[in-house]
Amino acid sequence: MRLSQRAKISISEKDKSVLTRISKSKTSPHREVIRSTILLKYMENQTITSIAKDCNTNRPLVERCIDKAIAFGVMAALKDLPGRGVKPTITDDAKSWVLSVACTAPKELGFANEVWTYSLLIKYIRSTCNENGHGCLVKIGKGVLNGILTKGNIQPHKINYYLEKRDPEFESKMATVLHVYKEVSMINDGETKQGKHVTISYDEKPGIQAIKILRHNYNQSPANTKHL
Repeated sequence: MRLSQRAKISISEKDKSVLTRISKSKTSPHREVIRSTILLKYMENQTITSIAKDCNTNRPLVERCIDKAIAFGVMAALKDLPGRGVKPTITDDAKSWVLSVACTAPKELGFANEVWTYSLLIKYIRSTCNENGHGCLVKIGKGVLNGILTKGNIQPHKINYYLEKRDPEFESKMATVLHVYKEVSMINDGETKQGKHVTISYDEKPGIQAIKILRHNYNQSPANTKHL
């Protein structure tokens, strides 16, 4: 039983068929696919909470879609109502996605660039935002992008990296230390024929600390910064 006090949606079989087709479409605008899915689930008496969860969205969006369908009809609910010149609100999820993209190396997304330029990042966001469920970013500009990145303390046009120089004999040195500890452990546990316990002095440092001492053979150089 639906807990919501909202009215039921009246719909013809023809319109229901259209909704079903759009909800499964790979070419229709993402917002229409989501809205049609919401309406179909609502007509199946699913709760607002379950619909929001199934559609990976939030309750306010689900409620707005349903209220619009009740007031203006299901077909009108799939479209945006005439605007009043107000810019679309960029959701927190969309901002988080932008920061995630900015922190991903362009090469991992198929680009040849070592780091992002603002123009390349804007182009990528605009071309992929719908398929990722963030249609509010489809007209994002440099000013808005810069604001999101600044608040996230992200500078995608810069890259910091560390160089490490490893001791070429590190593996053998570590193996020697571990072998010594294992050998002493076996003797003390009576697993050898030597018949006596062995005590070694290692300045009161357990085995794990001895391994950490070896790791100091890694020499890190200061961070280098590249600018485009």
